[in-house]
Amino acid sequence: MTYLIWSILALPVFVTILILSYLLLIKKNGYIWLMPWLSHWIKTKYKSSPVEGTTHILFLFVDHFEPQNGEASKPQAISRIKKWLNQYPLIAKNHHDADGRSPQHTWFYPCEKDLSHLLYLADLPFNGFGEIELHLHHDNDNSGTLRRKLEIAKKEFMKRGACITAEQTPRQYYGFIHGNWALDNSRRDGKWCGVNDELTILKQTGCFADFTMPSAPHQTQTRKINSIYYAKDDPRKPKSHNKGTDATVGNRNRTDLLLVQGPLALSLPNGTGRWYPSIENGEIASDNPPTPKRIDQWINSQIHVKGRPNWIFIKVHTHGAPDDQHPVLLGKPLDEMFSYLESKYNDGKNYHLHYITAREAFNIIKAAEDGKEGNPGNYRDYIIPPYSNTRIKANVLHILKSYSKDRLDIINLQKSRRCVFQIKKGQLEKIEGMISMFRFRRHYKERMLELNIRGKNKIYFSVRTIKQVQTIVGGELVKSRRINRYFITNVSANLNPGMNNRIVIRW
Repeated sequence: MTYLIWSILALPVFVTILILSYLLLIKKNGYIWLMPWLSHWIKTKYKSSPVEGTTHILFLFVDHFEPQNGEASKPQAISRIKKWLNQYPLIAKNHHDADGRSPQHTWFYPCEKDLSHLLYLADLPFNGFGEIELHLHHDNDNSGTLRRKLEIAKKEFMKRGACITAEQTPRQYYGFIHGNWALDNSRRDGKWCGVNDELTILKQTGCFADFTMPSAPHQTQTRKINSIYYAKDDPRKPKSHNKGTDATVGNRNRTDLLLVQGPLALSLPNGTGRWYPSIENGEIASDNPPTPKRIDQWINSQIHVKGRPNWIFIKVHTHGAPDDQHPVLLGKPLDEMFSYLESKYNDGKNYHLHYITAREAFNIIKAAEDGKEGNPGNYRDYIIPPYSNTRIKANVLHILKSYSKDRLDIINLQKSRRCVFQIKKGQLEKIEGMISMFRFRRHYKERMLELNIRGKNKIYFSVRTIKQVQTIVGGELVKSRRINRYFITNVSANLNPGMNNRIVIRW
């Protein structure tokens, strides 16, 4: 009788265990990653040696940014972007990391969609709030069609100042997120990709790293979790990134594609009303806002370059464009997340916090591989310098030919449109008018600025000098004023169409 009673009482528990096991192992594809997670959890909790000195938290926020999500119209997509332009800076400017830098966001924009929106979105990189990278949804492709799509996307992003470096000889790079999670044809049905050698094609077309994972509970999730690693592509088989070699101090891999994963864990019942385990995959959404418990769990995942355990990378992700996500991503939950990070993980002794972009994460990983130590924030531009749209803001499509502290060459691709270029970190601050191209040079010894320009009608530009401008040849002084220790001089000029117009300024 007693056995029967206990059997009856135990039956609901047994059924519950069966249901949860089915949901986690089958419906949630836990059979792929639960054992690797358990091994990782035991290793980090019981086998890892204590980290000596300061731990640096490198916080990376990647966004599958799709303003046309849900078949939104063009005006609605622009409205979504404008919400980000207006509201995100209000939050970000009130927060700073150990380097005095505001939070950085990386917008992975879908290259198969309307790219005209990138000129609006570029306001945020130009004002110092992050960078733009490449996102792609594709289906039923082969190696050739995928390569063509990526090459076209690179050219179109470049015309908008994205994924092109601001340096004397600009180069094209891009970080990548795969739409529908199906990187390297990793869906069992082969949908939303079709290309078994995708990792190779990404590497060959200038992709510096992939930031897709984790994708759990999706079937595309890899067995390799909580890692920064290199995947060797097998062009005959899908999902080559299911395994790989950890990024390691003293061993820079120059052949295979780098993958930077976010945290993945089984989140156990916490005594606050939830009695069942859930999946922690680093996603921030309206129904899954960031909380202190989640942030702690991200950091406890201890994702790092092997041999540099005191540089911990936290990559979280979101789909930030749809309207229903804005209350979390552009509201109080985001503000509180930054506040918690800065209060607990930026005390200046045990922890230093660093807000980074995807490009900067790659650079810091490479610095770690090369044995660099100390403040990882010093290596944000270690290999790949900042992109053009973080230094130049334009209202037209253009090609950057050269950028440095003493030269700037730009070709305007929309010659019939009045263009406006704003420039940071140079003596030419702004130029506008009907311009087809311009070359700007600074000559140190002669204390001279030279502008060679083609276009028509009247143009205006402003320059910054340390002393008052003395002469202007080829143009007219409009206004000069002193701001702090610099003189800002506004100049106008009437261009002779079809000719190279030369304007010289001396101070």
